[in-house]
Parts: sequence; C-alpha cells; structure tokens
Amino acid sequence: MKATLFILAVSWASTCLAGLPVDLPFTLDHNRLTLDVELCRPNGSRRKARAWLDTGSPGLQLAEPLAREMGLQIPAFGPEGRGAPSTSPAPVILAGGVALDVDGSPVQVQPNGEVRAGVQAEVTLPARVFRNFRMTLDYPARRLRLSLPGGGDRGGAAIPCRVHPDTGMVQVAVTLGGEKVQLAVDTGSAGTWISRSLVDRHSEWPAATGAAGSANFFGFAFEAEGRLVRIPELHLGPMNLGSVGALGLDQRIFDGYSRKTAAPVSGFIGGNILKNFRVEIDPVAQMSWWTPASGRAAEPFDMVGLTLRPLPGGGLMVAGVVQKDGRPCVEGVQPGDHLLQVDSLKVTGASMGEAVQALRGRPGEVRTLLLERDGKPHTVRAKIATLI
Repeated sequence: MKATLFILAVSWASTCLAGLPVDLPFTLDHNRLTLDVELCRPNGSRRKARAWLDTGSPGLQLAEPLAREMGLQIPAFGPEGRGAPSTSPAPVILAGGVALDVDGSPVQVQPNGEVRAGVQAEVTLPARVFRNFRMTLDYPARRLRLSLPGGGDRGGAAIPCRVHPDTGMVQVAVTLGGEKVQLAVDTGSAGTWISRSLVDRHSEWPAATGAAGSANFFGFAFEAEGRLVRIPELHLGPMNLGSVGALGLDQRIFDGYSRKTAAPVSGFIGGNILKNFRVEIDPVAQMSWWTPASGRAAEPFDMVGLTLRPLPGGGLMVAGVVQKDGRPCVEGVQPGDHLLQVDSLKVTGASMGEAVQALRGRPGEVRTLLLERDGKPHTVRAKIATLI
C-alpha cells in the first residue's frame, strides 16, 4: 500500500503541487471544519465557495446551485430529496491556489443550497482529495497546512496510521476500556461514535440514551436510540486523551463505514477530540503526529437533553429526548416538535453549533424553549442536567 501511495504522490506532485506549502484559515461550527476554496467554471473563471472538510466521506459533493454553475450534469433526485451521483467529472478545485486531487473522484449533487442541512457549505471535500498531501490540521490555531509528503518529524506524539489508497481515509489504533481497537479520523463528524458492543461491556461508564451535544450529528433516527457514554480514559499511543464523550451505535453502521477504510474500524474519532490537537498526517509515510493544545479539558455534557435534526433551508426539529435512568431529561417536548427559539436565540437562521451551545450551561439553570407542534407554538422551561 505504501508503494501505491508513493507512486500516486510522485505523479501528482510532478504536475499539480507547485506552490506548496499553503496555509489556510478555517472556522469551526459544531466542531465541523469549513474553509474557502475556489472552483473553476467551464469558461475558466473562478468561483469562491465555502467547503466542508469531511475526511469521513469518500466522494466529492456539490450543492445543486453550485453544480449547475459549474456545468455539471444534474441527476434526478429521489422522493426523499437525497443527493444523487452526477455523470460529469469533478470541476477543478483550488485551495490556496493549489489544485486538489479530484481526478477520478465520484461527484454527488445535493438538491439544496447546502451540501447537508446543518452544514453551512456548498462543497464537501472528501479525504481522497488530500491523499497526496501532507496535511496539518491545527485546530487550536484554526489553520490548515498542505505540504509535500515526506520530510522529518515536526513534533508531537508519532502515531502510525493506515490510509486507504483510493478513498484517502485515515485510521489509527486506540485503547479504550482496556481494548485495542481501530478508529477512523473523521473531521466531518462533530463527535466520536463507537461500536455499541464496546459500550455494552462497560456498565460502569456514565451513560444515557440518545445523542446530544457533539454526539448529535444530523438527528438520524438511530441517534435517538444510541447509548451516550463518557469513556474515562482513551489512549492514543503514549497519550491519555482523558475523559471523552461518545455515542455507542450498532456495529453494522461501522461495518458499512469500514468499506471505505484500509481495515475494519469500530468507530471514529470526531471533532470533540480533534479540536484539542494539532494533527499532522503523512499518507505516504503512513504516519501521524499529534500535539495537544495547552489547557485542553473534557467536553461538558451539561445541557438540555435533546437530539436535534437540522432541516433543509434552516430550522431544527426535535428528533428525540435524551433518557437517563429510564426517564426523559426534558418534560413537555416530543419528537417532531420544531425548535424555534432558545432563550433569546432564534434558531431559524442560527447554525447547528449556535443552537447546541445555547442548550448548554450549568446544571440546574433553566432554558426557555419556544417550540411548534401541529402548527401551534408552545413554551417549555427546561432544566439543564448533567447527561453523562
């Protein structure tokens, strides 16, 4: 595999990697990383767009309006409004003036102005477009650096990784609950998800039922049934990452995910962990280097316990109410309610990160929720609780 990646890297570097290294600023919302890129129109002019860097995705995605502007074939969408593959080749995409490796990448078109409800971006950049770069994700500094692969150790704990030669997806070995398991490194995920089989072997871990905070991605039906846990210790090489919140889900989800990785995984490391590190990944060397931020702390799960589903065009729907010790953490809220306001924050127009942050606070504090059910508004005063 290393030889394959080396040949790809040499071929790509000889034609497209002039101008490296480049440093690009990025922003975080709900622990998801977005940055500015440029796409080349058919007439050669450039169009700036906001891109979501999702190393858990194997393919390129464009929002429909942007895809039309780029001259892509627009597919017929299904009845549920899901994205569909385009027969057109990927447009040229530049990051800091450097062409990303889109050659041969599948392209999916999403039928809205954003690539996914809840993510404020028109493009999804998958892992494969970075597979020939040495990529540094400096979360504390909010900077992305792309450079040529190879070179010396640049500091941090050296952690071997495996990189799929086609998808570019990265995985590392971690130890949790005394077990060594493989987890993918997923910049597109707000939090960390792991196999429910691992969770069920540790009844001593603080737990609740239902996704909240960083464990709440898009309000999928299975999120409301997941086991929210706090892992007391998670070890990556010589580092103890400390107390980590995670959502335990059916291993079959990760069996499907493993079709994109170099070897089977039991989950993935998400933004709730990554945001505390400077992570450098060299796909050719199959190595990564992790430097922790100073003063990093465990993510609190003191909040109003709701699982939220972002809606196309803005707004949030309640997908579930977190249960603890067999009882709902919030009374008076039902799945299907539309969340309109949290205290003074109007949710329509707010980002997913802003809405989740508004639900956080100190245990015992009260948040006033304005909801809509069956077209009628109603108000709930919800207490913040320690979920895990």
